[in-house]
Amino acid sequence: MTTERKYIPSSAAISPGHDIAHNEPAGLTLNRSGTICNCNEAAESLFGFRHDELLHQHVSRVLPELTDIEWVQDGRPNHHLSFMCRIGQRFQAVARDGSQFASRITVTDLGNGENCRLRMVIWCAEDSTQPNAP
Repeated sequence: MTTERKYIPSSAAISPGHDIAHNEPAGLTLNRSGTICNCNEAAESLFGFRHDELLHQHVSRVLPELTDIEWVQDGRPNHHLSFMCRIGQRFQAVARDGSQFASRITVTDLGNGENCRLRMVIWCAEDSTQPNAP
């Protein structure tokens, strides 16, 4: 079944939207404790939040399974989480309106040591545009 896909920019009325396909994957920048430092417009559309509403929130607000994770171990992203991402583990995501959907994520280290920042890329698991979906 093919549906028309539409990207909704942040300036438009935000409709939580795992049903909305994006021109790019949702991206979040996290600090070493899992707090959102930045996000792209695709993340706003996917989760139904404005940029300023996501900032300073713990990532578990949109990915509740990641509530108690130790994000950085030995100055690097959590090894177990990295492994789960590589094997295509699906993570439950929650939009602003409370709707839930399966997602896949990748986590990349953007810095080392005390200044460690993580880049998280999120795809709706049903989105066929994600790379190398198992």
